[in-house]
Amino acid sequence: MIRGTTLHRRPVMDLDAAEKLGELAEVLLDPQRECVAGLVVAPCQSPFSSREEVVLPASVVQAVKPEAILVRRAAAVGHPRLPLADLPRLSQLTGRTVVSWSGAVLGVLDDVLIDDENGRILGYPLRAAHFLKAVERWLAGESAAQRWDYVRADAGLHVDYTLIRVPDDAVVRGRVEAPVADGMGRAPARGAGWAPGALGDGGAGALVADVVGYAAPPAWGPPMPPHRPAWGRPPTPLSDR
Repeated sequence: MIRGTTLHRRPVMDLDAAEKLGELAEVLLDPQRECVAGLVVAPCQSPFSSREEVVLPASVVQAVKPEAILVRRAAAVGHPRLPLADLPRLSQLTGRTVVSWSGAVLGVLDDVLIDDENGRILGYPLRAAHFLKAVERWLAGESAAQRWDYVRADAGLHVDYTLIRVPDDAVVRGRVEAPVADGMGRAPARGAGWAPGALGDGGAGALVADVVGYAAPPAWGPPMPPHRPAWGRPPTPLSDR
């Protein structure tokens, strides 16, 4: 499990081109389908390169590592494009007050929890909306990495211009998130792939050199030739809730 805000400015590496595309600027969310829909990448600074953001569908993501986000950009060719422009960015949701349909203030949306194995949204942590309550929770041991309350992913967020509205029973109270283990907002790596620190101290540059030809099966998403993507799923009809 990873927190969406910890991905900000993480290097994005293209395995097919063996190059760094840039740094992650935004995470595009699809609250209705409860998944990450895409990534917005800020390209590397260069006098010869454009500074326009690059929007990638989540289906190109192969893995999320502490050193970088690994993608296969060529995998998006021929894949049905989802309408990403109208979807909310994580930065547009964090900091908004969450209220119930009955008008009760539930908290302030603080982050999004993402399953790093399939890109599904697990929930939305809340922080206290009032200063004294926030201080009280801080003294009791609550932190940004371990929020006590969160909005269920299947609650159905209604995003207004300034507020986020959810059903009255959307918030789980008193639930403490699992503590992170690597200091970067995520639990230890599971399944196939590299363990944190396995690439040594070479950083993102060494990561590209090591992952070219990487053959371990990615963990996210449905099969898509010639490679299986790690993040994102094709659109599915919304169920009536």
